[in-house]
Amino acid sequence: MQQNLSKLSNLCVIFFGIIPALVLFVSYRTHYLQRPIKEVSSALGLVAVFFLIATLSITPLSRCIFKRSAFIGLRRTFGLFCFFYSFLHLWCFFQLAHEWNLSSISFDLQKNFFLLPGFLAFFILLLLTITSFNWAKIKLGGKRWRQLHRQTYLLPLILLFHAWGFPKHNLTYFIFNFGLLIILLGTRIFWYFKTKTSLTKIHNRL
Repeated sequence: MQQNLSKLSNLCVIFFGIIPALVLFVSYRTHYLQRPIKEVSSALGLVAVFFLIATLSITPLSRCIFKRSAFIGLRRTFGLFCFFYSFLHLWCFFQLAHEWNLSSISFDLQKNFFLLPGFLAFFILLLLTITSFNWAKIKLGGKRWRQLHRQTYLLPLILLFHAWGFPKHNLTYFIFNFGLLIILLGTRIFWYFKTKTSLTKIHNRL
């Protein structure tokens, strides 16, 4: 039952996860948007942030609210969609905005400092994506793998600086998600100490 629920949940996430990409592709190709390159790139970034927060939400929600481990498996799916939309966001910058013109890209980077945190965030996300599979966990070892994947919580802070130079409504969106991240971190810290206290009590009884 739990395995079937996990598979069904993954299929739902995959189905709904593809929809934003399709909508943005159609909007761009049909010239529906006033500033297509800027609006598509911005939207892809916002969708990537949504999937990042969704990835970080899975563990607290599964443990504290739903009480189901079946949803833990969704972390990888959400994380892969986060990388997918981040990659498209970066591709828009290189291909659509600059057409791989190195001098144009260099000038843009020097003029807009907030682009650099975006590259840093993508590099971290790339490492997390490559090591998200079981073979990487075995090769790295459980402890080192967990230490690496805790860097996921740095991403919203880095992306907050990345969003600083974008339109005001985007910055508001990032600040809202950063506040949500603080709540998620608080939940995980609470759960950590609660579990540690329970284990200590069991050890003392023995």
